[in-house]
Amino acid sequence: MTSRKAENLSRKVTPEIINQLEEILGKDNVNTSEMDRMLYSHDLAPLPKEAGIAFNNIPDVVVRPHTVDQVASIVKLAYQNGIAVVPRGASTWGLGGSMPTAAGILLDMSSGMNEVIKLDKENMYVKVQSGCIWKKMMEVCEKEGLLVGSYPSSFPSATVAGWISTSGIVPADTSTELQGTTSST
Repeated sequence: MTSRKAENLSRKVTPEIINQLEEILGKDNVNTSEMDRMLYSHDLAPLPKEAGIAFNNIPDVVVRPHTVDQVASIVKLAYQNGIAVVPRGASTWGLGGSMPTAAGILLDMSSGMNEVIKLDKENMYVKVQSGCIWKKMMEVCEKEGLLVGSYPSSFPSATVAGWISTSGIVPADTSTELQGTTSST
């Protein structure tokens, strides 16, 4: 997955940084290929070409973490080296919310951190990883006779954290309401 074309990377993301990312994540979860970086430079709707004048929206590297500890290690490494970090879910918003504006590290949360962690039927809450799509969460809830109180029209592919981060849902505790349902099955 890794293609070390130093001339295509910013000065902050050096081959040494790539090596450190590979140590944290494994080589298969660190990608510097030009094609993939271009694919991650936009969301559902590409920005006008004029945006390239103001922003460097092509990430230097795309990483796919699988654990909270990996995310913490990546953020620590980036902070220590002054490298921008942009988390990305499914990029279904279409308004540039998951796009880098200063190259750097793009965290693809949808491919490695996309599970439902816990459904607490008694207390009516569900805990998911940031890359979990709404459809997956809703299916888990429905199996337990619960209905999610609000969700985006893009629920088949939108991530829960992506919707929250773009103000799609704004309850005080950034959780969504679960409601009990009756089932004939």
